[in-house]
Amino acid sequence: LGLQAGLFYNVQGKRLQVVGVGATPDVFEMPFNSLNLNLNKTVGQAQNQSIGFGITNILNSDRQSRYKSWDGDKYVFLNTNTYSLLSPGRQFNLRYSFSF
Repeated sequence: LGLQAGLFYNVQGKRLQVVGVGATPDVFEMPFNSLNLNLNKTVGQAQNQSIGFGITNILNSDRQSRYKSWDGDKYVFLNTNTYSLLSPGRQFNLRYSFSF
């Protein structure tokens, strides 16, 4: 049929983002869930063309970075260039490709 479909679920655990020095605590990217969908269909008489559709971050998960100090308290990390809460939202994409 020339149809390919994939539903991908991933859980990324806590990840060290910035190593603290001295009295400055470490910064960790907190766990988040990711659900993505991809659909592809080959078309054309020679089956050399394809169209595709995809959705990323279906669950609309936010990504947050937090300080983690030695006493266990967690505080939201504020970077001078970017805010610590990233809300990428859902992304939709449409693709067309031609092979020769």
